[in-house]
Amino acid sequence: MFPIFDIILRFASSKYFIVFDRNSCLWKTPIKRRDRLKTAFVTMKGLFEYLVKP
Repeated sequence: MFPIFDIILRFASSKYFIVFDRNSCLWKTPIKRRDRLKTAFVTMKGLFEYLVKP
């Protein structure tokens, strides 16, 4: 882990600064149709695939 002073210096020299909301950002990112099968799982209620990134 970086000391806080090093982190501040890195941000001070940055041209861009991006913030991600880690609580909801991923649940809004869609999974491509061809990749949905890779996320499939089976329960007693059926076969399910994720439509967005968990």
